[in-house]
Amino acid sequence: MTDQDTLTSKIISALRFPLAVMVVVIHSWSPLRLMPFNPDWDSFTGMDFAIGLQVLLSNVVAKVAVPAFYVISGYLFFLHVKAFNRNTYITKISKRARTILFPYILWNLLGLLRSITLDLKDVAINAAPLSEILATIKERISLSTFWNCNTWGLENVNWLGQITPGSGPILIPMWFLRDLMVVILFTPIIFYVLKRFKLTALSILALNYITGIWPIIPGFSINATFFFSLGAYFSIHGKDIVIEFQKYRILVYILYIPLTIAELLFNSTSSWWGNRIYPFYMILSVVVVFNIIAAFITKGKGIWIIEMQKYTFFIYGAHSLFGFTIANFLLQVIPGHSTHWIGISVCYLLAPVIAILTCIYTQRLLRKWCPQLLASLIGGRRHIAKRIK
Repeated sequence: MTDQDTLTSKIISALRFPLAVMVVVIHSWSPLRLMPFNPDWDSFTGMDFAIGLQVLLSNVVAKVAVPAFYVISGYLFFLHVKAFNRNTYITKISKRARTILFPYILWNLLGLLRSITLDLKDVAINAAPLSEILATIKERISLSTFWNCNTWGLENVNWLGQITPGSGPILIPMWFLRDLMVVILFTPIIFYVLKRFKLTALSILALNYITGIWPIIPGFSINATFFFSLGAYFSIHGKDIVIEFQKYRILVYILYIPLTIAELLFNSTSSWWGNRIYPFYMILSVVVVFNIIAAFITKGKGIWIIEMQKYTFFIYGAHSLFGFTIANFLLQVIPGHSTHWIGISVCYLLAPVIAILTCIYTQRLLRKWCPQLLASLIGGRRHIAKRIK
């Protein structure tokens, strides 16, 4: 391994924790979360600020997390792979079954258990008969529970005017792993097409991503396919992703601020213009975050972020399962938490912090007392789950 390979590995490792934080920020909720940012600039109010803050962070800046994770996944999947034969495919699929499929099922089982518990609580409070309790449980248990029982983004349309909603399993954030598993199944095709047709194939996928013209099949998303293929392209052709992205750092830095402001003012994908700008902004943002982290690591700063990557997977799985539940409970003591713009903004900013800290300390407890359970939850990453002596 060359010095550049080592540096690139450190940069990718350092990226994981900030991206996980962004995922949590995306899911941070407040009473104003669904409100559009349409201020009267002549009488800009505190509530306008609170709404704009949430649109900017959750719906604009933090949205780069998912594409960046897909790029990393694609890059690492094909790293140092010279020939993608049957044995390579089987080996990689077997490894991903342990690191992705099993945790995916386990986290969704926990999500199902939480959902049933909440349903039973409501039934118990209303003194419903046993038949209703059983019906509630039966309704929750189905194959769609582990695939696409939740739907969102019904306002999103592609360039043909087709509605392109998102979907996910019972534990909604797991849709990322679901789509990743699907795209991994097609890696022999991805390898051949990118190896043979190079930038032509990648450009066609980019066009599909930008226009949104793609089969509407739950789990088979252009988001996963394009960004995974983007990362895969560099590995397949022996290019260092950090070096390649650094070639465009000046350009992306110049474009990033005006496009961020545009996405804020257009409410991201909630408007026609915001929806059209969004794909370009996401591609740009991926290059930006790689370059920002690369700048820190290259200068010897932020090395502690590399160590924090060990919490990434658990934060991803646990923040919506119980992290935000604890955060929202604790934040009830904040004055004006649901009525005043200052209280709402403070709670909005503190909720991800509390949720992340809850996940980190829960992982530490599991690492000490239940290392096998933790290993299962984070995909058999035993170097992370190893019991503390």
